[in-house]
Amino acid sequence: MLADLYDQIGNDGARYWNWYTDNIRPDQGYFVNGYQTPWCAEFVSYMLAYWGATSTWFPSPTTFDKTCIPESERIYGQDLRPLDVLSFDWGEDNYESGDHTGFVISVHDWGCVTIEGNCGSDLRVHEMQRHWDVILFGIRPNYKEVPEVVTDDDVRAIARATNEYVYSDYNVEHNRNLYNMVNWMFDNVMEMRQEIKDIKEMLKK
Repeated sequence: MLADLYDQIGNDGARYWNWYTDNIRPDQGYFVNGYQTPWCAEFVSYMLAYWGATSTWFPSPTTFDKTCIPESERIYGQDLRPLDVLSFDWGEDNYESGDHTGFVISVHDWGCVTIEGNCGSDLRVHEMQRHWDVILFGIRPNYKEVPEVVTDDDVRAIARATNEYVYSDYNVEHNRNLYNMVNWMFDNVMEMRQEIKDIKEMLKK
């Protein structure tokens, strides 16, 4: 299931909001792009439907907040686990309302690694690192099987299995060029360190 989420990385919102309007709310019409609709919840709804999971609060056109989730169903902090669904609050108002939503991938002292739709500068599906100060709480959908613990090594292995988050030929080539450039820079820095060391030794003589 985690691999299914990583397979979505890089997607725009079309498949999720089209699925939503085709299957859940055809009366809402079709969304044009991520700038005109908060499709993060439609991404969560799509994945839950794909897995055959159920949740009291999804599908939904918007994210959830503490006004609609009973305290007994909220999960906080280190009690969160992979595939829980998070509600985020960007602090733009005083209501502690949910502004965004996404899936937990792993839980850390500082917060959670997540996968979310409609995020990043390009409004696509991304892996993110979210700190506790923006996380309201999570809910746990009814999954048939949910991993109790996901390590950083697990996350890296899944990432490698999904082409390191890139899906188009352009992105593959772009990332390969970046990788080569970084390696070239590193090699040159190491050579410079040796040259500086040689100069220092020469100046001592």
